[in-house]
Amino acid sequence: MTLISNDGTFVLGFFSPGTSKNRYLGIWFNNIPVQTVVWVANRINPINDSIGLLQIKNGGRIVLQVQNTTAVWSSNTTTSARNPVLQLLNNGNLVVRDETDSNPDNYLWQSFDYP
Repeated sequence: MTLISNDGTFVLGFFSPGTSKNRYLGIWFNNIPVQTVVWVANRINPINDSIGLLQIKNGGRIVLQVQNTTAVWSSNTTTSARNPVLQLLNNGNLVVRDETDSNPDNYLWQSFDYP
């Protein structure tokens, strides 16, 4: 699973650095020869040689789970949305916003707040 920014500059997805069996959810530059990761969600709790699942829960909280049960990372969204959407912006910022909000810059959560 990957999510690519509209202009194709950034990718959100799962990766393993080098020969590691640990998997991480991160954002990296697209279309360059060496993978350059710019943000990692679960840097403290890697997924150990298993399948990860990324979900947007009701209200807009992002949850990364292992084997569909154990959460290894989640966003700390404090504001709820009726129609949450996850977007990877052209500047590399991963955001959750309410699709029905007329202001597209009203973010419920953004990765830039958690470098």
